[in-house]
Amino acid sequence: MELRYYQKEALERAEHAIQSGAKKLRIAMAAGTGRTPVIAALAAARVKAGSRVLILSPKRDLCEQLHSMLDRIGVFVTVCTRSREYSGQDILLSTYMDVQRNGLTAVAGFPTIICDGIYFENAFLEEICLANHQAVYVGFTSSMSDKADGWFSNSKLIYRYTFPDAVKDGYSYQNKEFERIEAFCLHFLQKNGFDPLPEPPSQSSYGDLLVQKDGAEYLIEIKTYKRPRIPYETAYKALQQAVDCRLRSGCARDRYRLCLFLFSETDEALRRTAYEDHQILIADISNFIYLCRNDEALYNELLEAVPFSISSIPQRRLLAGAPFPDFPVLPPAAGTKGKISSDYAERLENCSPGRDHGAVRQYEAICSAILRELFAADFDIMKEQLETTEGLFRMDMVCSIKLTNRDSFWGFLKHFYRTNYVVFEFKNYSDEVSQNPVCITEKYLSSMALRNVAFIISRRGFDKSAQKVALKSLKEHGNLIISLTDDDLLKMLTIKEDNREPSGYLMDKLNELLMYAD
Repeated sequence: MELRYYQKEALERAEHAIQSGAKKLRIAMAAGTGRTPVIAALAAARVKAGSRVLILSPKRDLCEQLHSMLDRIGVFVTVCTRSREYSGQDILLSTYMDVQRNGLTAVAGFPTIICDGIYFENAFLEEICLANHQAVYVGFTSSMSDKADGWFSNSKLIYRYTFPDAVKDGYSYQNKEFERIEAFCLHFLQKNGFDPLPEPPSQSSYGDLLVQKDGAEYLIEIKTYKRPRIPYETAYKALQQAVDCRLRSGCARDRYRLCLFLFSETDEALRRTAYEDHQILIADISNFIYLCRNDEALYNELLEAVPFSISSIPQRRLLAGAPFPDFPVLPPAAGTKGKISSDYAERLENCSPGRDHGAVRQYEAICSAILRELFAADFDIMKEQLETTEGLFRMDMVCSIKLTNRDSFWGFLKHFYRTNYVVFEFKNYSDEVSQNPVCITEKYLSSMALRNVAFIISRRGFDKSAQKVALKSLKEHGNLIISLTDDDLLKMLTIKEDNREPSGYLMDKLNELLMYAD
């Protein structure tokens, strides 16, 4: 297993500190930069030095990941969930909760204990570690603070590798939600004139990002959430953590300006409280939507980073009078209003209707591009030419609906039609679509696969027989099959260019269908 240079540095510093007699030490590495290989390599090195090793991790899947990595470097390891399994192995893996639940006596048998995710596990750590206060403890965390709470409060931070370090080194690790959001924040700040500082000063090491602009330094704390809106209590807890961490790290208000980036929507009252009482600026998802509204690249990066749909979230300015950070509104691209819909209208007009293979492929490509233009913010995945497992069906496009509220069109489909996936079929027919393509599309739908909604996009829409088959499928099987035409697509593009929500047009189409259903 080949380690990157900074992983080797972290490993070497840990081994040197242990050999020098250190009993508690911490290594801080930004999430996604590869703590797991360092933990595995350190455990293997300690075994080679004659020490048994217990590795504690917050989650079971992390234990399995470590297990696999240790196997690859030739170290036998058993994942343990019960105290009776602690017998004779050189390296044992467990979660904090497993150890607490199954008994703490086994902890006493290990001279080296490696603790991952120590920032989140303080509730368990102290009780666990008191069972073996003679061991060497190595804590791994993504928090960049010089100070720690609980058991590791008197530990020494021996190595730190930050997200800006990773960006500077050119390492790309965008496969995880937090890293995508953190990358977005860094790009957003850089586009607005902020420069990342190469290394956080020791007295101000709290925060996920440290940037500067016009002589002022800003500490940026980032909080991500799975839902588009969080309760007041959740946002207030994030604010309190920011206040507490600033106090612990000695971050002076007159030198370091603290910003809390919440990637969910929260109350304006809390944002005002944060600014007026603590001089902390909160920017939530609604603020970022507003600030990125005229920058297509940043807006697309934002919608790809968050795990939910942002289409129903209103745009909001930052608090009036807030003196920092000074985020200028990015200027709109010249001459873009109306251009997108007219470009696609021209492309559709130049695509000849009919069964010619080249024209069919061209029409599919145009429709796919329009759907991405309209609804990329609403879908996690937009997969073209998706074939089912046994190769029975090939669907033109299948999209996975992001987590969204029930009031939005896609949230309505997800909740009331129990669908996580939406099928899109493209028919470049010169005539109206007959019942046969609708019957074929119906076969693509499956309640077991959470795929109960389909749109058939065509040049002229359904004929009467196709409409009857679609209504029959709805009444008998609960499958929703909606017809859309070129005109519908172009109308929705115009709606989006007017900064309105195009899925509202689809809701009108659905209402029309349901109101006249028998």
